[in-house]
Amino acid sequence: MALREKLLEGDTDPSAFGKIILVRVLDEKPYVIPHYEFELGSRKKVVCIITNWSSEAPLQERLHDNEIRQQAFQRLRERSIILTRKWLGVRRFAALVPVLALGGCIAGGAIENAAGSSEDRPLVTGAVRVIENDRETKWSAGYLAGAHFWLLLLPKGAPRAVSYRRGAEPGFYWALAPGDYNILGFVKRTFNRETSGRLWAEFRVPASPGAVYIGDLTIRLTGTSVEAEVGDDLDTNFAALAKKYPGVGRPKVSLMKMVADQGSFSEIVDGCSGWGIDCDDTFNGVTPLQPVKGGVPDGDVASLQPTLEWKPSLEDGRIHYDVVVFEEIGFNYGLGAFSARLPGPAVAYVQNLWVAQFTLPRRLRHGASYNWSVRLRRGEVVTAWSRYLSSSFRLPGLSANPGSWFRFRVTGAD
Repeated sequence: MALREKLLEGDTDPSAFGKIILVRVLDEKPYVIPHYEFELGSRKKVVCIITNWSSEAPLQERLHDNEIRQQAFQRLRERSIILTRKWLGVRRFAALVPVLALGGCIAGGAIENAAGSSEDRPLVTGAVRVIENDRETKWSAGYLAGAHFWLLLLPKGAPRAVSYRRGAEPGFYWALAPGDYNILGFVKRTFNRETSGRLWAEFRVPASPGAVYIGDLTIRLTGTSVEAEVGDDLDTNFAALAKKYPGVGRPKVSLMKMVADQGSFSEIVDGCSGWGIDCDDTFNGVTPLQPVKGGVPDGDVASLQPTLEWKPSLEDGRIHYDVVVFEEIGFNYGLGAFSARLPGPAVAYVQNLWVAQFTLPRRLRHGASYNWSVRLRRGEVVTAWSRYLSSSFRLPGLSANPGSWFRFRVTGAD
């Protein structure tokens, strides 16, 4: 009897299933639980299950008890869909990862290292390294444990980004169609903690076969601040490329560039003291007045050119304002199990405003969401961008100020 039929028709003997990967659905979104994988028998069979089964007791503990294990399988049989399975034979446990990635257990929004270049898709190569507290972070080859890191790639004009998970080696090899691209940002995730940030580097893939080197990206994380730089180490990259892809010639060079789309300044300082504003447990920086909904800076606007407004500094005449507005970009990562969003392309930036409001100079897109913020300025000294703190959606971005950007959605079509 096929494994699917065994599960759906009542055979709940755990030894029949081998390794089982459980993917629990929380709040209608798939949520991968990579640590909850069990060797239930000697047969090396992999089953990927999406289920909304839950319990007050951790599932890992419940499955230690055989009677409760049977009840768990009964619940899984009633509420689950088996999406893929594959015989592994005798292999290392890490062999689960390519099965999931290639078998389509959880699909959506991911890019992987390519088999090679083609006439219409050059091989885009480079490297990404992460430095935390002055030490380069090592990342595992598989999904089974530890922390993981994704780079987010956005084709120009695309509404969503795709994710690339960095493995044990820093090099990446993407088969991309010719055109313009941006490195939107990154996500770092442990089992129950997510850290993400906007980077916004741009590069171009030429319309010619072969390989294209876009540079070595170094991302430095310190607390909640992010710094990124692009280096040129073509010789080292070419040596790794030639070893991995014999026959591919020396790559063309089209280095990515970090885009400075948030104005000029000489120093960033804390804005909660000496700037005439009151920071509290809700807002670190200015307090937005519109658009808001129930006191939360996440409202709808009917106009395609909305006006943004905030409480002014009490030091009137001495303080100016900078305002930035980004189109929000969504993405999935972790085999499609997690979804998040980051500020994408900047659609407006203004510096040295005298008044505590700003009307968008050009029409926005109906149905799109946008992130915005305000910082205070005295000459070339600025504060960190204002953030909303009472939120589970936190984006460290490029400032030392934790919290989320202010947000609105365009619902009108005028």
